[in-house]
Amino acid sequence: MKIRLILWGIGKIYNSMINLLKCYEDLDQIEIVGITAQDLPNFKYLDSYRLLNMEELQEESYDYLIIMSDVYFKEIVKAATDVAKVPRQRIISYHLLQIPNFNFQRYDMIRKQNISIVSNNCWGGIICHTLSMECLSPFKNVSFSSADYIKILSNLKYYMSIDPIWTGRKSLDTNQNIEVPMLELEDVLIKCNHDLNAEEAIYNWKRRRDKFNWNNILVEMYTEEPEVEKSFAEVSKQFKKRICFVSYESNQEYVMQLPLMPGQTKFYETVNCNAGLGKNAIVYSILEIIDGCKSYRII
Repeated sequence: MKIRLILWGIGKIYNSMINLLKCYEDLDQIEIVGITAQDLPNFKYLDSYRLLNMEELQEESYDYLIIMSDVYFKEIVKAATDVAKVPRQRIISYHLLQIPNFNFQRYDMIRKQNISIVSNNCWGGIICHTLSMECLSPFKNVSFSSADYIKILSNLKYYMSIDPIWTGRKSLDTNQNIEVPMLELEDVLIKCNHDLNAEEAIYNWKRRRDKFNWNNILVEMYTEEPEVEKSFAEVSKQFKKRICFVSYESNQEYVMQLPLMPGQTKFYETVNCNAGLGKNAIVYSILEIIDGCKSYRII
């Protein structure tokens, strides 16, 4: 079944993506219903696609609206939801087209499953951003020590039922060279890597926690220590979907070895870069990882 798309934007990015879109059409993955923008030229078709006024979108049947812009992404989202009445969950970014081995049908299936990702650093949030998906998990923009993260996984429902607090404690984030808040979740610490305001970090944790989907969970961890991997193996066996990224060889089914690529000096860099479209991000296929599969691109 083809995924029906409406494109928003006819500028530079549209021009750079049109050949790729045609390829997806040739693969019978998509059908482009039409193109819209806030300022349309005075003609009816472009590259054989209908040009649609924003108001006309309400009369069309489609699955997703793809925004063909970076600079005006937020403004277009607002116009699409306010004027064209496009549901926010149907709006995605053109960056999806750039994901290696991307498949629209598989992507559509994954989105409809409303996955929640539990991660020991920013990996889950990066994945959601890359895939234009809402983050249905509090494990975004935060990180944990390996010991604390293992402790959380050992009793996830309990720790998710607790409200984090801040007692004024901070820690130096060496990657950004700034001090960041350390929230307390009973006996474990949450390092707020990007929410530098503790009250805002607590609000975001609770807001995302309330969206957590207990019926579809992916548990992720990265480590360079075999003993930590063994601990992860024990506490994560309760979850159907799990992945542990390591820097060494391992024959465990749920473990994936990632090499440092040129320009990378720390292991977390290759973990996070592969979750997005970062520098030298070529090792695994994002959709298959999210779907609970172990899939190398470098075999």
